[in-house]
Amino acid sequence: MYVEEVVLQDFRAIAASQVPFVHPNSADTTGLRLPNVNLVVGANGSGKSTVLKAVAAVLETARSSRVPDGASGWPRIGGIRDAVARLRLSSTVDAGEFDRQIALHIPRDAPADRMLTDDTADAESEPPGFVASYGSFRGAQEVRFLGELVDRAPHLLFENVDLVPLEQWLPQARHRGEVLGLLDALLPDDIKCLEQPDQEGHFLAQRGIALPVGALSDGVRSFLAWIGDLLAQLDEIAEGSIADVEGIVLVDEIDQRMHPRWQQMVLPRLGSTFPALQFICTAHSPLLPSGLQRENLILVEPDPDFPGEGATKASRLATEDVYGQTADQVLESSYFGLASTRSEPFWEELRAIAGRSQTKQGGREAALEFMRRLADPNRLNDR
Repeated sequence: MYVEEVVLQDFRAIAASQVPFVHPNSADTTGLRLPNVNLVVGANGSGKSTVLKAVAAVLETARSSRVPDGASGWPRIGGIRDAVARLRLSSTVDAGEFDRQIALHIPRDAPADRMLTDDTADAESEPPGFVASYGSFRGAQEVRFLGELVDRAPHLLFENVDLVPLEQWLPQARHRGEVLGLLDALLPDDIKCLEQPDQEGHFLAQRGIALPVGALSDGVRSFLAWIGDLLAQLDEIAEGSIADVEGIVLVDEIDQRMHPRWQQMVLPRLGSTFPALQFICTAHSPLLPSGLQRENLILVEPDPDFPGEGATKASRLATEDVYGQTADQVLESSYFGLASTRSEPFWEELRAIAGRSQTKQGGREAALEFMRRLADPNRLNDR
């Protein structure tokens, strides 16, 4: 099962948007380097997480017939319509090919309730397929694990949840060898899995030294928290290879605490390691969009059709492509909208120098200083 698109109406900050997603079976992935990766970018508070929450909320409500907590606050402040999130789903496995639409309506002027609409023959059936979602506040906690995962729903990215620690379930994994290989493919190159745990039970080594998970960096531990939980679920349900499981994975702030070198490789590695999964993620780093094509990117930005209301919209840009560009170029593109990547204090210094260049006292020397500072910001008035 994959998400073809999500349509949002007065859903949190987003006033009206129709957001397309790519997935392994979608028709518009010809020539795409990563046909299963979607990245949502935008300023803080614009609604990046809202896009992911809408997907998770519709799927969970369809699965459990329970409206998520806090749904009464979802109608957009300043809007006049009910909050609506509508998904179009598709699949070519298990139950056969289908194209299904599910909508979640949250009334504006009434207690939160749900109304599901479905265009399939069996409107009461829950959506088939695998779904996992991970919010920005995530961490593996000690949970009771008896070798079989209980029925676990997406946690909707709204609150902290207990994720199954990798070190707790890995010794009992049904696909232990494959899991170790997948981890080797995903983790930074200086971290490797040991074929057999050492005497203390450690199964990871960094630069040749076996270490407990707790001794690794915060960035690695944050990544292992959600990827370990994901692998636990895939290990439980996979009939054959884990890499063949089809489904949807939502990750908010996927670049959280990652070194820039890891940011550059995390999405390509996820996309190639799990070719049957559809990833829908958010990030703040320009290093992630620079490895993606236009079809992989969704921008959330202010909606000009609703001026003064703080409304935003989510869309795929029609023309702008930042694949292969430098971080500076990406930051100055429409996806980030920076006028410059230089710091504001530096620009204040340049403005002062430019002002002196317009006076008789400053003149030529100030103009030369301006050019020298542009070429080498650390060069102080070197004549």
